[in-house]
Amino acid sequence: MELLADYPLIAKYSGSDVHERLSGADVLELPALAAELRRLIISVVSKNGGHLASNLGVVELTIYLLRIFDPRHDRIIWDVGHQSYAYKILTGRAENFFDLRQDGGISGFPRREESPCDAFNTGHSSTSLSAALGMARAFKLRKEARSVVAVIGDGALSGGMAMEAMNDMGDDDDVIIIVNDNQMSISPNVGRIARDFASIRVNPYYVGLKPRIEAFVTRIPLIGRALANGLRRIKSYFRHLTQPRNCIFEGWGLRYYGPIDGHDARQLERYLSAMRNLHGPRVLQIFTQKGRGYAPAEEEPENFHGVAPFVVEPLRDMRRASGNNGNGETTRVTWADVVSDCLLEQGESDERVCVITAAMSSGTGTFEFGRRYPERFFDVGIAEQHAVTFAAGLATTGLKPIVAIYATFMQRAYDQLVHDCCLQNLPVTFLISHAGLVGGDGETHQGVLALPMLLPLPNLQVLQPQSAAALKEQLEYALNHRQGPTALIYPKGVVDNPISVLNFPNAPSGAVPAVAPRLLRAGSDMAILSSGNSLKTALRAAERISRSETQAAEIAVIDLQYLNSPDLNGLIPILAKYPRLATLEEGMLAGGMGHYVTECLRKAGLSTPVLNLGLKEYPRGIFSVDRVLRHNRLDTDGVAAEITQWLHR
Repeated sequence: MELLADYPLIAKYSGSDVHERLSGADVLELPALAAELRRLIISVVSKNGGHLASNLGVVELTIYLLRIFDPRHDRIIWDVGHQSYAYKILTGRAENFFDLRQDGGISGFPRREESPCDAFNTGHSSTSLSAALGMARAFKLRKEARSVVAVIGDGALSGGMAMEAMNDMGDDDDVIIIVNDNQMSISPNVGRIARDFASIRVNPYYVGLKPRIEAFVTRIPLIGRALANGLRRIKSYFRHLTQPRNCIFEGWGLRYYGPIDGHDARQLERYLSAMRNLHGPRVLQIFTQKGRGYAPAEEEPENFHGVAPFVVEPLRDMRRASGNNGNGETTRVTWADVVSDCLLEQGESDERVCVITAAMSSGTGTFEFGRRYPERFFDVGIAEQHAVTFAAGLATTGLKPIVAIYATFMQRAYDQLVHDCCLQNLPVTFLISHAGLVGGDGETHQGVLALPMLLPLPNLQVLQPQSAAALKEQLEYALNHRQGPTALIYPKGVVDNPISVLNFPNAPSGAVPAVAPRLLRAGSDMAILSSGNSLKTALRAAERISRSETQAAEIAVIDLQYLNSPDLNGLIPILAKYPRLATLEEGMLAGGMGHYVTECLRKAGLSTPVLNLGLKEYPRGIFSVDRVLRHNRLDTDGVAAEITQWLHR
């Protein structure tokens, strides 16, 4: 407990038996516990990076959820899960929290393998209600009395899966939905009367008395049943009169309660206790403040959503990663910065260019385009499926839609990509970021399935730029020279410096310059075919092998750029001259670029031996990118060793 010396209340209450500890706690200590939790979260996130604003907003909610519900018996599901830091700390992982998101440390999202208190693994949005409904029905079948609680944000509630789950809920499905609303958009008619009426509805005496009164009235001869129905209609009238006019939950057949202040201890205790004792699907809406307790995050919560390590001080802005960082030092440009500049340039030159994102404008580099061209910018919310088909609809009218999306979230719209874009051969451009390995956020946010997912699709051209200049050229090509769908994939983080290009002895025929294969290093003993992030590793490995005193070889390195060209973009005659070939990629081997290249060579009648290097297994847990590359022998040392061993078999 030495690590918690500065956090005595966390040390006192944290444990797998947190429910027993908090249910018997002195309520006067709980505000101080909340302050300690915020202090610890800010301290760790400032060093390790992570999600800050959302976690600071749910501290009180977390404390009272664990005071009312037992996570070892009941089920508490955090939608997305990025706001579960206080929950992790209190459920016995306080000391482990110092290694949050670090190599081999605890995840920034709920993980069942990490703790029995984590009911369901999350990471992507809008899954909690479906999972909660499944658990509730299972407990009903098994005749087990357990509460099932799903905590979902107002943004995630807009996701299609959440709507589907609510549509499937019946009157006897015992699910508690906590809507964590941090938009602070209280309807005008939510005032004193509404609060008083809501207070009556959760009063334990009223809850217990109501069924007895209904039973008594119903038994009155002749008029009992009609009188009971009349009382129900009057009660329903007052309920709808005092609820927010934008309340959709009653229309789904869910009983709605709230809204309440998510930082008010007495309201949380009262309403959460009532939720536990009621039955059927019910919704409690709470209002919380993102970033609560840390002034910069309160003022600019969007800048403190997912953050890199930072200095804990009242900064007033999060400076762009390119240019000057405020200390006279020049920082490196990120892919999101490059995308932002390219989109602004294309948007200025062509009024047909439109940009679509699914609630990820900052991370995808589309925010500035939306600010400058709001009429051509569409943030559709957490609705990836809708985003893709919406873009397809735009494309049918002659507009030039660009969908900016993370590789991991592209998985959610795969059917729409295939059915609505590729099969119709519509000119939709996809900017797919976070491709390849992504450190910190763990297995739910990896982009290593991007190529196996995209390469086989009909009519889709898959491009992978190595530099900012290459992305600019490829985007211009996709928008102005393509008649079908195009996907540009690129990693998270900073952009590598451009690599100097050599001339092929015989240039590939018919290749468009923007997407033509590029010779980066000459050699005659073999060639490595690669793209994107892996090119620098291929070049370093080739250079190391060439300097070997005993097993030297001269190895060419080729940047494919266009990854799923049926004839490898005119490259096959050139590849036929090499005695051996290798492919290198930062993604899954099965169905990846290497397998695609090998199949193209086979179809062309080449029997050249090919070594495919990539991930053999999907990465699990929390890890650094460097560790996964080393483990899979995909770093410079590993690639050089694999190729050397293969060459001298």
